[in-house]
Amino acid sequence: LDNTLDLKGMVNVNIDIFPSNSGKIDLNSIQLNEFPWQGIYYNGCEISLSAIPDSGYTFSHWSDLNGNTISEDNNLFINLLNQNNFMANFEKCEDIYSVYINSIKNIIYSNVITSNNEYEYQWYQNGIPHSSDSILINPTSGIYQLEINNNSCSILSNEINFQSNVNSTYSYNINRVDLFPNPFKFQAILELNDLKNLETEVKIIDVKGKVVRKYNNIKKNKLVIKRGNLNKGVYILEISTRNFKQRSKIAIN
Repeated sequence: LDNTLDLKGMVNVNIDIFPSNSGKIDLNSIQLNEFPWQGIYYNGCEISLSAIPDSGYTFSHWSDLNGNTISEDNNLFINLLNQNNFMANFEKCEDIYSVYINSIKNIIYSNVITSNNEYEYQWYQNGIPHSSDSILINPTSGIYQLEINNNSCSILSNEINFQSNVNSTYSYNINRVDLFPNPFKFQAILELNDLKNLETEVKIIDVKGKVVRKYNNIKKNKLVIKRGNLNKGVYILEISTRNFKQRSKIAIN
């Protein structure tokens, strides 16, 4: 077989993980659970390796046994002529994720510190799943906590006891705003047909509650909002008249 396939004899394949008890590895069609592991394969064959983190860990990178990086893709296809020693490196979730929540006015927002932007939000109110939005606008009173999820990682934030102070003299509406397109990249058009002939004020507010742009005394039925110096992200668009206020989420790509 060696001569028929023009292979280069046999080679020892060494596989390990770091730190210990942090994950598993799929080698071709078998799953490895105990490490370090060693097997004998034909040199010149291709093998498939997949790193699977245990709960509380996330995959970081592949390296050789001396710590030299091979790949940052958890799925590895490699010829044994090029490499025969492999280590799957994992990281603890709490070492790479940090989440903190706070409130300002009638908004609850989060500060998520991570090098990976691919994660999901799960808000809890009084211990019950409440929302999967990135921010909470005009939430009711209660104890709030945020869970960030990404593959095998799940991190909980601090808890805050939020007391709603929405001004009852205003009519609040957090339905979808008539802004097209939303999200937008360069500019968007805000439809104000229902509020024409009224003195209308429009504010763009960041997730920390800071007003980053304001349009005063609008009496037209359309407002062109240009991106200008606004950064990519989620904002709150507040539309208000003397006895009406609406807040909606908008996004800039």
